[in-house]
Amino acid sequence: MKKIFLLMLCLPLFYNAQLLNGGMETYTFTSNDTLPTGWMPDSYYSTIPGKTNDLHGGNAAFVINTWYYYSPGMLVNGTLNQGTFLFDWGKAGTPISTKPTSLKGFYKYTDVVSGDSSIAKVLLKKHNSITHKFDTIGFGISKLPPANTYTNFEVAITDYSVGVQPDSVVVFFMSYDYLKGTQLGCQNNYCRYLYLDDLSLTNPVGIKENKKENEVFFYYSANELNVINKEKQQVSIAIYSIEGKLILQKKITEIENKIDCSEIPKGIYFVKSDGQSYSNYKFVRD
Repeated sequence: MKKIFLLMLCLPLFYNAQLLNGGMETYTFTSNDTLPTGWMPDSYYSTIPGKTNDLHGGNAAFVINTWYYYSPGMLVNGTLNQGTFLFDWGKAGTPISTKPTSLKGFYKYTDVVSGDSSIAKVLLKKHNSITHKFDTIGFGISKLPPANTYTNFEVAITDYSVGVQPDSVVVFFMSYDYLKGTQLGCQNNYCRYLYLDDLSLTNPVGIKENKKENEVFFYYSANELNVINKEKQQVSIAIYSIEGKLILQKKITEIENKIDCSEIPKGIYFVKSDGQSYSNYKFVRD
């Protein structure tokens, strides 16, 4: 019995770290699309029906689909210019303070063509202050086969830089392996529906995310600092230069906020919410 007990102590333990809006619960509605908070689909036609109550847990799930018979639906966390998803998906992403070992979640994949598989990818990256580019810290990819009911999946992430912590994570889904080039087009205008729900990142026990009750998340894109304020309470956001000089300060109250950084000189900046170090975030304006 003692040997069995010791063996159990040596086994790696894990806990689930929440991905921003991984439950697909909150949404922004625009004139031509439904956007899950913190995520971006490539176009309106690949998000029919988009938000759905055909879900695994919570109050909602999200669907992407193939449209015009062969155009793949795509979804990525963060922001990205529509029309560039296929090759530029790695430029998106949201901040992360730990190094996850995998992405987990639940999916359905229906109305498919023979031989279809949807795709899930995860990229861990870190900004290189010397090259002013992002280094790849980890990567994982999995094919998600057809499933008529919600099925759990896991994408294992290969660690490319042991001991190096990423500063952002990109999670990308595609309704089928379009780049493979051998799969048939659909017979229907819309097909290959990929339902996604209850996504999370898995980290080893002992590596804890920095969290407070009022969680604030940041991601920088196209000269704008995007602020996700999950609790929708008033929060003071401050931007500092790398020398520690206060550059800009603003109070935000909405769930989603955009701070214009186009007038800020090029350089490296740090962001704090209400002066607390738990929400530190670094971005580069170049």
